[in-house]
Amino acid sequence: MGHKKHKQNSVRSGSQKDEWKKSKWPILRSAPLGFLIGALPGAGGTMASLMAYNNEKQMSKTPEAFGEGAIEGLAAPESANNAASVGALIPMLTLGIPGLVQQLL
Repeated sequence: MGHKKHKQNSVRSGSQKDEWKKSKWPILRSAPLGFLIGALPGAGGTMASLMAYNNEKQMSKTPEAFGEGAIEGLAAPESANNAASVGALIPMLTLGIPGLVQQLL
């Protein structure tokens, strides 16, 4: 008996090249923001992600697409979160104050 392949519904529309093109500027804007937020003792990736998402939504020409799978709404917070992890090393190495809870453990 053959197995039927089920078609998955996907929010994605377009190729990976289009997605990279759409997410290039949100990544470049959000990474420095995440790094600066991460460098603050006690402020972590969550705060950086929320700020990046909010900034990107305000700057977007189509803010109604956010929350529906817009690639800009995914790329900006993720790059800010990753950059915040690197920025959290600054207070850890210079002041001995862990920037993230994970660094404390």
